[in-house]
Amino acid sequence: MALSGLYLAWGAFGKYVTGEYPFFWMDEAQVGSKEAVSFYSIGFVLLAPIMYILMQGFVGVRESLTRPRNNSGESLDS
Repeated sequence: MALSGLYLAWGAFGKYVTGEYPFFWMDEAQVGSKEAVSFYSIGFVLLAPIMYILMQGFVGVRESLTRPRNNSGESLDS
């Protein structure tokens, strides 16, 4: 969550340097108010760990599907 917060700070710095926001929802003129920008930013930070957990679940499913199966019941070492 801290890294996603730092990413938003980096985006604000990018606005200062280039004049453009990295996401439309960081631009108050496009979304309508500072409150909307705040809610979007809070949602971005809160979704980061949820997406991380989701991706770890996908990796676990992929690994379980691609793991070789031992059908003979004996270990490969014997």
